[in-house]
Amino acid sequence: MSKFINVVVPSELSLENYTLIIPSVSVGNVGQLTVDLLLASLKMEKVAIIWHPAIVPCVGNNPINDDKNEICTACELFINKEQKLAAIQIRSTIEFNLALDFLKRLKLEILQWQLKNVIILASTFAYEMHNIGHSPYIYLTNETSSSELLSELKQLEADETGKYLVYGSGYATKLFEVLSDQVRCTMFVKYTSEGDNRPDAMQMLSLISKYLNIKIDNVIIPVSWKYVFGNPPSVDIY
Repeated sequence: MSKFINVVVPSELSLENYTLIIPSVSVGNVGQLTVDLLLASLKMEKVAIIWHPAIVPCVGNNPINDDKNEICTACELFINKEQKLAAIQIRSTIEFNLALDFLKRLKLEILQWQLKNVIILASTFAYEMHNIGHSPYIYLTNETSSSELLSELKQLEADETGKYLVYGSGYATKLFEVLSDQVRCTMFVKYTSEGDNRPDAMQMLSLISKYLNIKIDNVIIPVSWKYVFGNPPSVDIY
């Protein structure tokens, strides 16, 4: 069986005291789009490929810039040393029956990395937002420090069984449950609808930048965003 983490740079991978951002495959792919913005704007370096049977394999051109000599795979790890920021980008989906094993294996790696904290990004159906006067975000955290930003958002509450349920958010709540007993962890979920979710990603980028005090001088749009709705139609059809 392949190694879970395959380091693709010839140096020791140290993420001690880093913040790790993980998107969950959710409605509108807001988490993944937000990570795309981070990768492009902070020029984050790819340092590892993540393998697991739960990850549906895929391969394609570099989605962040026009470097056609580099390919991307379904799940990769990026870092920015100056900001002490790491991000896992998932460009595929996770097989439901293998998802829990994937999350538990990921937790083992995270514990070895000795991270400062983990941020989970997800989205949920806009029609679940029953009070339009509230913030378009909900959050869940095991952090003890107070945050002025969090005080402006709605905290997710457990149901009668003690579980957290957010429709359309993929494995976000399960990942939080798996990590939260040993890892400092915060989850942000944005209400959204399927469609052009690039504005949602811009808004979520602003939110986490404030929360983590990340300095982004210039937000760069990834080249892959040119094809959010697919390639241009072939002229041969006319």
